[in-house]
Formats: sequence, structure tokens, C-alpha cells
Amino acid sequence: MSADPDNEYFSDGITEEIINALTTIRGLKVIARTSSFAFKNRNIDVRTIGNQLGVTMVLEGSVRKAKNRVRITAQLVSTSDGSHFWSRNFDRDLEDIFSLQDEVSLLIADQIRENFGHFEIQDHLVEAPTKNMEAYQLYLKGRYHQLK
Repeated sequence: MSADPDNEYFSDGITEEIINALTTIRGLKVIARTSSFAFKNRNIDVRTIGNQLGVTMVLEGSVRKAKNRVRITAQLVSTSDGSHFWSRNFDRDLEDIFSLQDEVSLLIADQIRENFGHFEIQDHLVEAPTKNMEAYQLYLKGRYHQLK
């Protein structure tokens, strides 16, 4: 989701958390992290990605972090013609990252549900694993290096 190498660990971690949150929704097909990350930093047409993964929509975006602020841009893109179906920016303080992940996941799920079929969505999809932001960033760095 992000091209900034200094924040790549953070972007990958946020992306993984959003994927995990979306997988909790029954009836929503979510491609595994390993499969979706195979397309990371590659210039491949979204129609080709959709064909290879067997999906009708692709979630793409970016995560940018500066000091104690974070911006997540999320976009749902149709794999039939490459058009943007939905797009939104989220700007928050870094300490609100878990509620931001929850908000992004819920809005994405809601957009998909409204346009592609009915499924149940819980009130919250993300549980905050810690209140310590420094610990969370260290966790994301460790996970990034583990999966690299």
C-alpha cells in the first residue's frame, strides 16, 4: 500500500490488519495476504490481477505516516474495466490507528455489501491488541522482517 521504504513495515502491517478484519465477515471473499502481497510494488493492470485471483474488486491504496499523523487512502477498483468504484482518505492521529483500521474495514465492507449482496457486518472488526503505540510499531517492524 505504500512506496515509502522507511514506512513500508507500517504500511504492510496496516494492510495485513485490514485484510484480517475483512476476513471476519461471512460471505465476503478475501484473498490471503500471501497471494495479495505477490502483487505489491508491481505495475500490473488491475484487470490482470482480478483474473489471476478470481475476484471482481481489488482494494488498493496507500499508507503515509508523518510524526504522529497517519493518512490511509483506500480505493475499491473494479477488475472488469479498471474503474474506481469507491475511494476515501482517512487522516488521523497515530494513537487512533486501531479505530482507523476498524473504520476503514467497516466502510469497505459496507460499500461491497451495498453493491454486491447482503452479508452481516459486526459493529467492530478490529480489536486493539495494545494501547502502547511504540510497542505496536515495533511489532509491525518485527512482523515485516519475519515475512520478508
